[in-house]
Amino acid sequence: MGTIYTRRRFLTISATMAAVASATALFGCGSKDSDAAANGNAKDAEKQGDSQQEESKAKEPGTSADNPIEIKLGDTIHLDDAALTIESNDGFAEELRGTDPTFSLKIESGKVALLVRCSLYYEGKSEARPENCLVAQVLFDGDYKYKASVNDTESIVKSISPLETRGITLCAQIPEDVADQLTNPVLILRAAKRFDPADKSKDTVYYRCPLS
Repeated sequence: MGTIYTRRRFLTISATMAAVASATALFGCGSKDSDAAANGNAKDAEKQGDSQQEESKAKEPGTSADNPIEIKLGDTIHLDDAALTIESNDGFAEELRGTDPTFSLKIESGKVALLVRCSLYYEGKSEARPENCLVAQVLFDGDYKYKASVNDTESIVKSISPLETRGITLCAQIPEDVADQLTNPVLILRAAKRFDPADKSKDTVYYRCPLS
């Protein structure tokens, strides 16, 4: 004898099937949402990791003018293809004289020059111009800043040859009438990591060196 469905039993079976279908649809949708959320979380974690890496690099000494590598007179800066020794602060002078007696740099009228003597050893493969690789300024108490030009100490030669050592003088020209009022000079230096122009590198390192 076949099964006889009463109206109540039919409604009960229909309701049960509808509930099962709804649950299946619900869990299926939830799975897609979970995958999307997981993908979103992975991307967020990746972005956070990149941000933390950039922040860590920014905090590394030498990566910015606000976060320089601290050095002192007599220290040697070791770059990828060069070494620069900050030898001495010669103080104020009326002219820049080098080891070559025929060479001197005229100082502008009404100014004196603060001279910082350095020694540069270069081991790149092609000739380089130190003035293109070094940017310097002298900072005094009170936040007074003066740009320092990069000059060859030995003679009027613009370039340095591979495996050569040359004297380099950083020269900040300062108005003579204010020089006596300036105190605690500090050299701020930005140096190229690679001096060799053939490498076409743009990476630089910042240094801070008290001169008194």
